[in-house]
This record gives sequence, structure tokens and C-alpha cells, in this order.
Amino acid sequence: MVHLIVLTDPRGRRIGFDPVTKRAWQALPVAQGDINFDDLGRRSTCWGIVQVCGPIRGTYKLEVIALKTTAYSVSVLGRSKEVLDGNSLQSHFSKTDLNNLAIRKQSREIVFLQYSRGPRENVTAQLQRGHESLSRLSSSD
Repeated sequence: MVHLIVLTDPRGRRIGFDPVTKRAWQALPVAQGDINFDDLGRRSTCWGIVQVCGPIRGTYKLEVIALKTTAYSVSVLGRSKEVLDGNSLQSHFSKTDLNNLAIRKQSREIVFLQYSRGPRENVTAQLQRGHESLSRLSSSD
């Protein structure tokens, strides 16, 4: 496995596994995660998904922990609460991506995710590296 993650919600509840401290968390209600290792063709790639049902508004902290030097990408999808629009319920989807980010073995990178359930509000992601931070704003569908 190339890297693992820990996701912390605005209330401090976590899901994930930290191989450095050897700790695992599953404190987010109605959340699930899965990371799969795929070595077909010796590509040594991993992919994973963390799904939080009924997320709360606020800033989430995503920690990417590298077991070896590699690159990673993160896609964040958000869905607003449903609102009545005429005779039907409508919700707004937004997405933001951080692609091909280099990470060194035994290092940890932090991505802050801003989420709101409000209609027409987009999810955002901000990568923090040491004293510098690189912001990426979302794009809506």
C-alpha cells in the first residue's frame, strides 16, 4: 500500500488508519471507507473511497500518510441538502480535485475540506504543506 488516510470531521471524530502511530478510527457515524491495493501490471497503485453520510457543515481534515515516495490525487464530491423547487426536490452537487501531488516516504500531508449543506455552495479543498498552502477551489456541475 502506497499511502493511507485519516479523515477528521469538524467535531473531531475520525475514520481511517495511521500506520505511523498504528492507530485506527471508526468514530464517524454512518461513515465507511475502503482502500484497495492494485498491483496488476506492477503499477503499484492504490485507490480508496471514504463516504460520509449526513455530513455536518464545517472544515474536515484529511491526512494523507505515505508509506513510500509517490504521487496521489484526491477528489472530493459534495451534495447539498434537498430543497423543494416547484414540485420536485433538488440538490446541488459540487466537486474539487487535487491531482498528481508528490509525497515523500514517511511524510504526512494535510488537506482541509470545507463543506456546507447549503444549496449552491461548493466544496473546497486546500492543501497545506509546511508554511505554504496551495488553494484549489471547487468547480460545480
